[in-house]
Amino acid sequence: MEVLLEGILEGLLELVLDAASDKKVHWSLRLLASLVLLAVCVALCGLGVYGTVYLAREGSVVGAVIVGLVCLFMLGLIVAVYVCKAREIKKKQKSVALNSEIEPTDELWDLYTAENKLSKQKIKRGDAIPKGLYHMVCEILVLHKDGSYLCMKRASAKENYPNCYESTAGGSALSGEDKWQCAKRELREETGLSCNNLKELAVIRDEEKQTVYYCFLGIVDCEKDSVRLQTGETEGYVWLSEKKFAEFLNSDKVIEPQKKRFEGYFKEKGYI
Repeated sequence: MEVLLEGILEGLLELVLDAASDKKVHWSLRLLASLVLLAVCVALCGLGVYGTVYLAREGSVVGAVIVGLVCLFMLGLIVAVYVCKAREIKKKQKSVALNSEIEPTDELWDLYTAENKLSKQKIKRGDAIPKGLYHMVCEILVLHKDGSYLCMKRASAKENYPNCYESTAGGSALSGEDKWQCAKRELREETGLSCNNLKELAVIRDEEKQTVYYCFLGIVDCEKDSVRLQTGETEGYVWLSEKKFAEFLNSDKVIEPQKKRFEGYFKEKGYI
């Protein structure tokens, strides 16, 4: 009975709360669900008060207490489900907001000289990079304060390394960004995490791709379930202990180019 009631209440609450982010739910249905939910709460309160008073007058103190406790339990159940669903919707809205920021049209890149100096040239993403110039990419290795590392699972639709776990978050710098701004934005977009504790580990130049990689270590102190997935980019994540992370780095599941760019740090820590 309790499971059935919880399922019914969760369904009602989901309809009401999902309306905050799902415009497909008609306002009349949202209103109806809200009224039904309110009626249930009022009925429970009324039933509790009436039952408690009636049984007390009849001399059944124990019965009055039981009725009161049952009604309080049911109200508590409603509140608990409401709070859980509210948190879930808030997380969904945050994820949607993040994803809406990461789909720029005609994304522009600044180009840099061989001396890592900002040039006057810009290109659109996908355009050929002029000879002698480079574009900036920032990669962040995420380390939790408890010593575990974050690995994100790449989406199955990705052209390169689909369904593989990658040890870093990152991407191309947008026009006007410096390396620190790029690293923070990419980390937030791909994981939902904010980090003000970034340490630059290495600068790697790839002549073939005309790309300069800035490699960072980002130390975070966050709830581990606060990681957010990026639509079309990631489909899962896992936090690995140092031991498990070292095993991952030495397995055939690691993305070798990423491992190579952070090789100095990994060797220093004794992971490889």
